[in-house]
Amino acid sequence: MVINQDKSGSQTRDQYHWQLQSEQISQALRNHGLQTDGMSGSYDARSFKFDIRSQLENSAAKLRSVAKDVIMALGVNDINMRQNGGSLQFRVPRSPEVAVPLLDLLAFAGTLPGATAALGLAEDNTPVLFNFGSEETPHLLVYGGPDSGKTSMLRTIAVSLALSNRQSDVQLVAVCPSVSDPARQQTQMAAWLPVNYLPHMLCDVTSRHTEIAELLGFLSREVAYRERNAFRAPRILVLIDQVDAVISRGGRQCAEALLLIAQKGGDVGIHLALSSRKVDPDSLSSQLLANLPVRLIGRAAEGEIRRIVPVETEIDFEGLLGEGDFAAFQGGRIRRLQGAFVGDYDLHLSLSRISRPRAILLAEPQDRRVRLQQGAIGSVNHAQNERVYAAA
Repeated sequence: MVINQDKSGSQTRDQYHWQLQSEQISQALRNHGLQTDGMSGSYDARSFKFDIRSQLENSAAKLRSVAKDVIMALGVNDINMRQNGGSLQFRVPRSPEVAVPLLDLLAFAGTLPGATAALGLAEDNTPVLFNFGSEETPHLLVYGGPDSGKTSMLRTIAVSLALSNRQSDVQLVAVCPSVSDPARQQTQMAAWLPVNYLPHMLCDVTSRHTEIAELLGFLSREVAYRERNAFRAPRILVLIDQVDAVISRGGRQCAEALLLIAQKGGDVGIHLALSSRKVDPDSLSSQLLANLPVRLIGRAAEGEIRRIVPVETEIDFEGLLGEGDFAAFQGGRIRRLQGAFVGDYDLHLSLSRISRPRAILLAEPQDRRVRLQQGAIGSVNHAQNERVYAAA
């Protein structure tokens, strides 16, 4: 399942990626005190190439240190670097092409209805869309084992909504709880941190468990406030990566807040997109699961998913390929799809198009504000009549 990319659009993105990489390389060189007299280069199907003019002669040890920093700056596994007279030459291998780039999928799908995210492509090459504004499907669960593509799917949903909706119509909240495995924590936070720059974000990505509890408490009170005052807009999408970890660490307080949002949030414009590695009752209660009508299942052991997919199916869940290969379950029906992916360079390109100052959110008196370390949530701009109201 591969989208036929528009040549001019693909070329524009390649040029943008080359420019970003040239700036990252230049910054890494400046960190080593190496001044450049200019940079030129090119790109082809396999790599990006950079020719950097410099009058400095450097030792082999110095160049190895420079190469290491360039690798870290670009987030790649390796580069080819050599010194040729008065210039440094870099060749950066391209990342493997993804089957369904999000930017291409959005162009292919055309104008989307409000509050609708592009998830990927079905086996018949039709776009798979998810409308959070639908009464039947207000929330979404993404389940799978390691490397199944859960985090990437949630990030795709966030970026897709940001590119297709005004900030006054859809706002985002993202949670990535801290975990005990430092390498896993670093990888997941690296995926989420660029999302902070989306103008639709109500606050920075939240990771500390005390702050997650505060945030869920605010959102549950916001549900009650909207119910009392008949507010539905702007829609708020709450993306929680590893909701099983949130419930495990947050206990009854977080579990009850999540259940309330799942049961009543859809009616007042507050929606959940959750991912989980576990499906046992301690991680996902039957009540919570019952309010997540649409489920994307990634690679997982067959015996683990009977609570997620209670019907017989021919799909071999252990045989899913991972990295965005999902089966979508809804209303007793199931179909295969390849999830869309947005890399950091495409995300940066998207931000350059939509970035603008965030709306100033007025707040209730100081003692009634909900404060988080990364920022504060005090109120939400009501899009329909431009009034500003605060959480009760």
